[in-house]
Amino acid sequence: MVNIFYPFEWFSILIVNLFSLEGNFRNAISFIIYDLLKIFFLLIVMIFLVSYLRTYVSPDYIRKKLGGKKGFYYYFLSSFRLFIINFI
Repeated sequence: MVNIFYPFEWFSILIVNLFSLEGNFRNAISFIIYDLLKIFFLLIVMIFLVSYLRTYVSPDYIRKKLGGKKGFYYYFLSSFRLFIINFI
């Protein structure tokens, strides 16, 4: 299995080794750096995908498709539309 987050793990270990930390403090700092890099990476990917999706789907098109419909499915779709529109 390919670990796509391996460069982040490598970088966090590099930083910890650079400052020559030891013990539990070393593990904590390594974890914090690794997690922050992973969270920022996933956030950037998500923002990119939502922005890319917004270029192809206009709000007027979705409004026409979902306008006047009732039911949980349509409420979910309209809330998802609002999420996409207001995310960026």
